[in-house]
Amino acid sequence: MKTEIFSSPSLYLVVYREEDGTLSWIGDYKGMKIHQIEVIGGRFPWSDNQCIILIKRMQSRQAVFKNLLCVGRDGNARWVAELPGSPDAFVGMHMEGNVLCAGTWSGYGVKIDPRTGKRLSMVFVK
Repeated sequence: MKTEIFSSPSLYLVVYREEDGTLSWIGDYKGMKIHQIEVIGGRFPWSDNQCIILIKRMQSRQAVFKNLLCVGRDGNARWVAELPGSPDAFVGMHMEGNVLCAGTWSGYGVKIDPRTGKRLSMVFVK
């Protein structure tokens, strides 16, 4: 049985935790398909039901597509992660303890503060 763990009525987005611990969702982000979701609400004292969203890279034709962001239940972005350069986009993410780790299309591994969205470090890994 799946359990609802995040929802944003204004975005028509609902995130569930499946019995096996994986996340699933219904909805998108302002018409753009979601590639990955990480719910941080309740994980940290400051997170107050927030969700980190990675939008599918192909949802934009822009050279720089800032596709990693944190949203609240109200649907507003709390932060948008900065990319290392241009052209680029984020392609994957996961939490390691208190740090958000993300990879970019251009081959960078980026560590991000999940509270602020600020880059903590960056290394070329490709």
